[in-house]
Amino acid sequence: MQLPAAARTASWQRSTSTILVPLSWVLAIATVAIQLSNLMALFCSPLFSHVLPAQKFLGSDGVSNFLGSTVAIILALWLVTIRPGWMTFALFLAMLDSANGYLPAWPLPHALAHAVTVLGLLFTYNAMWPVLVVFAVRFPSDDAPTGWQLWAQRCAIAVAVIAEAYVLALAIGPNGPRPSSATSIFNSFASGSILISALLLMARFAGVDARTRAQLRWATIGCVVGMLCSTTALAFVAAGFARVEGSLTTVAMLLQTFGTSLIAGVVVLPACVAYALVRTRYADPVFVLNRATVLTVTIALIALLVGGADWLIERFLAESGVALALQAAVTVALGFGLNRLHRHIESSVERVLFRKRYESAQYLRTLGQSLSVATHESVVEDAITADAARELDLASAALFRYVPEKHAFVRRRAVGWEETSAHELSADDPLIRFLKVARTPLRPGDARWTPGDVPSGIAAPALAIPMLLRGDVDAVVLYGAHSDHTEIDSAEAEELAELIERASAALDHVEAAALREALALAQRRYPAPAGNSL
Repeated sequence: MQLPAAARTASWQRSTSTILVPLSWVLAIATVAIQLSNLMALFCSPLFSHVLPAQKFLGSDGVSNFLGSTVAIILALWLVTIRPGWMTFALFLAMLDSANGYLPAWPLPHALAHAVTVLGLLFTYNAMWPVLVVFAVRFPSDDAPTGWQLWAQRCAIAVAVIAEAYVLALAIGPNGPRPSSATSIFNSFASGSILISALLLMARFAGVDARTRAQLRWATIGCVVGMLCSTTALAFVAAGFARVEGSLTTVAMLLQTFGTSLIAGVVVLPACVAYALVRTRYADPVFVLNRATVLTVTIALIALLVGGADWLIERFLAESGVALALQAAVTVALGFGLNRLHRHIESSVERVLFRKRYESAQYLRTLGQSLSVATHESVVEDAITADAARELDLASAALFRYVPEKHAFVRRRAVGWEETSAHELSADDPLIRFLKVARTPLRPGDARWTPGDVPSGIAAPALAIPMLLRGDVDAVVLYGAHSDHTEIDSAEAEELAELIERASAALDHVEAAALREALALAQRRYPAPAGNSL
């Protein structure tokens, strides 16, 4: 009797889990142990005097490489454990190649040491990196690839098998395993494999749903950062190898040390993948890159200003008695102007590199200013719900205004909310109470707010902002996450809070105008008796 397709798939997944998880644990423990033995050579050099000079050098300068690759292996191993499959296993094998395990530093018998060395080389000589392509064509659901993706997977596996066969031939050769000119070839495997994987992820970006697109974006960022780190690092390592062949010169040591330190950056790849697979909502990568760019430019500019001022003072005023006073004055002036400098750099970076974010912020600011001349409450309410949600591509937005007769906040406007969703929030609701105390934007999770009658998924309230009118919380606005499953970042939260603050003033103005109009109408309808004046 033939099992249904779903049952066969479940059985296959159980079999895969049974094989891949324990195999991954064995390989991870063995690889980390070999790395640790190389690291121990730094502290116990007499005990490990049998290690070749170049290979001992690799063990002694690889502290950052050991830490980075170990974290990468642990992250990948965790992913295999919680999501067993060929996708996570391929990522795990690639992370093994970030390790530095050229030769075990244990004082073992020659035959056993050689066997362990061969095993270490097979998984740590950069020949396994092509399997990262298998991860790329299967991410994030681990579905069997078809079409050109299937051919890409087959080619990657074939290249990895050929490369591993070549490494095996080197390992069992008459000269034994040692760093050689082949290192440059396999170093290019790492960078090329990460580059191809990033391109494959970007090629799959179009035509998928918003959640998958957000996951692909984070995995692609991890690949790009890992590629930059590995490419730069391996270039320095290769240059160091060229000098190590003759003797351990100072230049060679610097090249190798800097190279192995950069290799630790490969840990970004499994970290980004883990974040994309485990989380349901994500930080916007553009926001992360924005802040990183602003921080880098700010630090560089401060260093330039301080360094330039110090050089000028030392060059022209070193002999005078005012040098120290001028240095202190420059430092104090820079401290006072740092906040303005940061704001100017942030605005410039957003205007040049992140144009869409800058334009959205400008639109929300202008929208808030335009509310000061609004004459109807509906215009103000639509602005803070429909208009704001459309501009920031939010999945939902809802406005609840307080109605004293009901002692509750009643829904007045909503985007992305069903008719069956909540129409009222009690004045004693936990979220309302927290907002009355905080009087600032609040994440619903901070109030442990989990009602069952609000939208779910990306439309679920992700940010709550109180609207203060004459000192009291008159309304509450709830915003969902972005349509691509990214969270509302802190800059957007500030922009929305500023918009709602202006909307509050506009509503106060509209209510005051309505009261004045009602009073004028009453005076016309019931004029005061002659001779009386108010």
